[in-house]
Amino acid sequence: MKKLVLLFVVLAVAAGATYGLARFGVVRVPGITPKRASAKAPSREGPAQAGDEYANAAPAASATVITPTSPPPALRPPVSPPAGLSPEDDEEKARRVVRLAAIYEQMPVAEVSRIFERLPDPLVEQLLLKMDERQVAKLMAKLPPDRAARITRTIAR
Repeated sequence: MKKLVLLFVVLAVAAGATYGLARFGVVRVPGITPKRASAKAPSREGPAQAGDEYANAAPAASATVITPTSPPPALRPPVSPPAGLSPEDDEEKARRVVRLAAIYEQMPVAEVSRIFERLPDPLVEQLLLKMDERQVAKLMAKLPPDRAARITRTIAR
């Protein structure tokens, strides 16, 4: 009986070690080894701080990821970054704009148009470029005509 328990413990330790090595990418095991991410994985709460051991942890299973539907990048006009920002700041701002666009796509058009009335044109332009075309059409119809025309001219450039 003791030999059976010892054998079970040894097998459990070996399986656990193999799983751990595969999970951290030391050993490649299909279905366990994660796909390689970029050198700097984004955090949901902002940039990782020193000693933040959970910064690159996977989101909880109950988390819902909302991805915006937008035209392919080739069809979108380039949006110039503000002067003086580092590439990391620019990437973080772009991630926040994409997330906001996804949130606004889920909201009723009337509420979003009331919010957009209080936002500056450059931010509204960036958000509209990341949103679904049908939602953008409904939003543009709700905006005052002179502002919708001004935003359209800027995006069309």
